Amino acid sequence: MAQKEILSPREFVDEKNQQAPFAALSKTIGVDSTIRSQGIRSTVSTGVSDVLEATELSDDDKMTLHELLMVEIAPFLKTQKANSLSMIDLVTLGLVDNESVKAFFRCRGIDLTDERHFAYVKTVLSEAVSFYNSHIIKSKKHRVNPEISKFRTPEDVYRLFKTASGVEKFVSVPAACGILRIAAAIDHMERDPQANVLPIVKAHLEKLVSTYFKKEQSGKRKNLVFRSGVIGDIDIPIYRIELRQKDRPRVIAKLLRKPEQRTEQMLDRVGLRFTTKSALNTLKLVYHIFCRSQSAIFPVDKVMIGHSKNLLLDEDTIRAVLNDNRRAKRLFSSIAVDTFDDDNFLMDDDDDSDNDNPFSSSKYRGINVPFMLPLLDEDGYFIEFPIELQFTDIYSKKETDIHAPHCTYVEDQMKAVRRRVGKNNLRTEYESYLSKARGHSS
Repeated sequence: MAQKEILSPREFVDEKNQQAPFAALSKTIGVDSTIRSQGIRSTVSTGVSDVLEATELSDDDKMTLHELLMVEIAPFLKTQKANSLSMIDLVTLGLVDNESVKAFFRCRGIDLTDERHFAYVKTVLSEAVSFYNSHIIKSKKHRVNPEISKFRTPEDVYRLFKTASGVEKFVSVPAACGILRIAAAIDHMERDPQANVLPIVKAHLEKLVSTYFKKEQSGKRKNLVFRSGVIGDIDIPIYRIELRQKDRPRVIAKLLRKPEQRTEQMLDRVGLRFTTKSALNTLKLVYHIFCRSQSAIFPVDKVMIGHSKNLLLDEDTIRAVLNDNRRAKRLFSSIAVDTFDDDNFLMDDDDDSDNDNPFSSSKYRGINVPFMLPLLDEDGYFIEFPIELQFTDIYSKKETDIHAPHCTYVEDQMKAVRRRVGKNNLRTEYESYLSKARGHSS
């Protein structure tokens, strides 16, 4: 049998660029992922049936058990690869000339001959290059070639896109594709209408903290406590309150790391973290600011149930542990999750002499409550904005500081970002093609 001739880089690039519109179509209508999903599910279902058939169960019991098992197994049948979930993961856009790049921008309402439009594109691409050089490459010697990282005229923009499509220097394809993927995340952020609301949200949260959390004199020291201002208030000692907002590079990284992520779905862009002095006080605080109608400062119906491992605790569950410190610790431990962040202190307890720097790292075990914050925008319209309220205590923070350092967590995240940005382009695909072709020929 005659061996199949191995394609040259140019032949491979031309073939993939010609296929680009059809690859985009298959993702658009979900053909590829649907077939794969149905095939794997069918195989697993057949296997389960074969196993049950060998038992002495009745046919009705076999059918019932089969359905139950498939329900349990279904969450593990993740058949879509990361690069099947987003259009920015296409191997190539097939933009091989200036006119096709112009058409690409025209669909986005951008005319590169317009100075204002070009200034926007230049800003987005320049930030993408900076992110690539700062967070993706491992050393300065791998910095992006100036030929595709300086944007003085529209011609420079055309060159970047054509390089990503393999028309220009083939060695620069991964960097060009990476820059365009990062730029897509930045462009999405810039076009997000909620971005303009962030300063209003932060101001609203700061006002809530200053209104309901007071420093009260107790002997020679001041205690930070929650006060709703209604009869029946109890002192809930607070160690620290922090306003937290993801910085821009971390938002970009999250958008790149999670293919399905959109900024409007990010529940942790801004929020508050409350640190109390015990697990019992943490649960009491959740109860009083959400569940107890007389003292609630956040409407409980705005909690986004199902977006967190720990769904908001109901009143009966909280009531059962409010006077039992041991049960409170067990409950807190069972529903807490690992969370990381570098935050800004809004308010803290003046006396920290009994704490050995409990905030030495950014990892902690806590209760996370995603929440739609109701407020007024600058024009007086009633709006909602997704935030995340986090609750922990100083002892849980101390314990988790010992185990997994924040730097390890961040590096693991960035590895995922680098994989997504640096893979699945014409050069890596050609290298994979060559490996397989040579393997078959030998």
